[in-house]
Amino acid sequence: MAGALLLAGCAGQAVKPGLPAGARVCDARDTDAGCQTRIAAINAGMAAQLASAAAGDPGATWTMQGRAAISTGKQSGNARIEWQQQALDGYNVTLSAPVTRQSWQLEVDGATATLRGLEGGPRTSPDAALLLREATGWDIPVASMAWWLRGWPARGNAPSRYVFGPAGALIGVEQDGWRIDFTRAAADALPTRINAERGESRVRLVIDQWGDATGG
Repeated sequence: MAGALLLAGCAGQAVKPGLPAGARVCDARDTDAGCQTRIAAINAGMAAQLASAAAGDPGATWTMQGRAAISTGKQSGNARIEWQQQALDGYNVTLSAPVTRQSWQLEVDGATATLRGLEGGPRTSPDAALLLREATGWDIPVASMAWWLRGWPARGNAPSRYVFGPAGALIGVEQDGWRIDFTRAAADALPTRINAERGESRVRLVIDQWGDATGG
């Protein structure tokens, strides 16, 4: 998946508090022509990403290293995170808690997710997010995160809302009940920070390093 989608500013809704000056909010059903054009461009860009990945494009494999702060209302914690994306439906995620020195390795290969590092041995499930939540108490939408990390909406249900920055880059979406904010060093750059919130669940990521799947 390629990085940022850069678009011209849209009319959309008025800027909400907390958004940068010049930002615009577009609802999925917005009849504004500018918003419709830009949402269509996002959909076309994602379709191109899917086609490239299906064709074996090396750009569909990548790595990320960073830091995560996760809270659910009942508990919170910090962790180092290492993500290795292997095409569309395969990824390995390692979470390491610096205080307890506990670590978990989530391996997803198509329809099967395996979580290692648990007392009693590995567990498997067809639902990676549910597996992680039941084992650790952390609500992390990992399948969607694979797209959000790169500054795109996730596959599946379309976002209900899109937020564009003053330079035209996508800087936020609301999708599947989650509100996601992207922070970029430049309009055409990959995100450096991701904030995702749904109810009492919050995931904050700081990306320290991007690379390809071979370590580049």
